[in-house]
Amino acid sequence: MNTYILRKFSLEMEIAQPEVEALFDSYLSSPQLVILGRLIKERLGRDLRPFDIWYDGFKTRSSIPESLLTSRTSALYPDPASFQAGMPVMLKKLGWSPERAGYLAEKIVVDPARGSGHAWGATMKGSLTHLRTRIPEGGMDYKGYNIAVHEFGHNVEQIISLYNMDNYMMSGVPNTAFTEANAFIFQSRDLFLLG
Repeated sequence: MNTYILRKFSLEMEIAQPEVEALFDSYLSSPQLVILGRLIKERLGRDLRPFDIWYDGFKTRSSIPESLLTSRTSALYPDPASFQAGMPVMLKKLGWSPERAGYLAEKIVVDPARGSGHAWGATMKGSLTHLRTRIPEGGMDYKGYNIAVHEFGHNVEQIISLYNMDNYMMSGVPNTAFTEANAFIFQSRDLFLLG
């Protein structure tokens, strides 16, 4: 492991760099991408631009005007404290018992952020995890809510990985892929959580 690239891929991510490159080549040369690109171009009514890589018009929420979603989120979450107060309710909707939902939510503090959002895990038991999210003057918009729900998923994983490990030295063992998967599971249920 004499180079940074070898250490990052083979050691840290446990997949060789040539394998990752082959995966990307395989994906990017798929004929399905051409079909998908035509469909997105047709839906947008214009030629594709580089930023269209983030096109997400295939999701259920694409049929709901963002202004409607924002009116709902800004009414529910006018400030960080209201989002924090709503976390136990969201966890119960996701299937946790009221006791477990309260236990998890009490270990998270919601902080205002200038950027889009971030989850900052505690490194020792007794410390709080921090969910940083942007809530403008008029309340949380839908985009900010969607990001906050994603970060909330990270926070829940961080708490479970810290408090429910048999041995403290195993804290943080679920790697980045695991915590991202958990966060995306939360994020994919954002409309369900809004009711």
